[in-house]
Amino acid sequence: DLTSWKAFLENSISGQSQNKGLLIESTERVAAYYEVVNGTNADVISLKGTNALGSLFYAPFQNYWNNKNPNFKIWNSDQNTWGTNSWSSIDIVATCDGTQVRITPTDSVYFTNGEIHLKGVAFNATLNRGQTYSVRAASRAAAHHLGGTKIEVISGCDIAVSVKDDGLLSYDDDGADWACYAADLAADQIIPVDHIGDTYIIMKGKMHADDDNGATADFDGERVFAIATQNNTNIYIDGTLKATLNEGQTYAHSVTNQYTLLTGDKPFYAWQISGYECEMGGAVIPTVGICTG
Repeated sequence: DLTSWKAFLENSISGQSQNKGLLIESTERVAAYYEVVNGTNADVISLKGTNALGSLFYAPFQNYWNNKNPNFKIWNSDQNTWGTNSWSSIDIVATCDGTQVRITPTDSVYFTNGEIHLKGVAFNATLNRGQTYSVRAASRAAAHHLGGTKIEVISGCDIAVSVKDDGLLSYDDDGADWACYAADLAADQIIPVDHIGDTYIIMKGKMHADDDNGATADFDGERVFAIATQNNTNIYIDGTLKATLNEGQTYAHSVTNQYTLLTGDKPFYAWQISGYECEMGGAVIPTVGICTG
């Protein structure tokens, strides 16, 4: 139980190195995950061992749901305000001293000291072993998330990268009440480009079936997001061309079939938002095109 250690592990400051890395070692092969536990906004982050380590990453994010404003009220009631300060961000951890990482954001980045880095303007961070570096989007608006942001090691050792998208707002506003309100965390440890592929099977979850009163929910349902790592990447849904993307661009597809074949002519990331009714979670999807161990 790491509850008492949260302040030493979770990044809340953007734009500066922190001593918050967590190293897990074992004498035999194990499976591990990091669980965020609370009453309203839980998630499980799958830790991917050596498959998480690499020198080139592109951050996968959704671009449809906004992050929750601290003053946003549940069910339109003055008595139900969740004061969470929710944002989307990228967390980087180094495995050796003197590692230099270059970040090229696809949208504006906010640093806790008040500094703003603009879209497309690369900046560097230097980390020692076990140090972390967080990069936070400057806006809560879904259209300004950091999907496709490039993270590359320019000197030093491999890194690991996680993404978190907190307080995602999904609700059914039928004009009378907000019965299907939710503000959820979607987070995962991602993989480097070495382990992505060009073929994915997307399985539909139970998101957006009914609201709490049994009525059909109005808000749009679950989605999968394809994030390109190379220019002129063609994205296909069940064999039909849907988009041609350049490096760092994202294509969003509404998942309505029980199974969807998502393919491309070049390797890309797949990020899915799924869940139950209007309760959401998110994860990077493993490719079925190659064996990653």
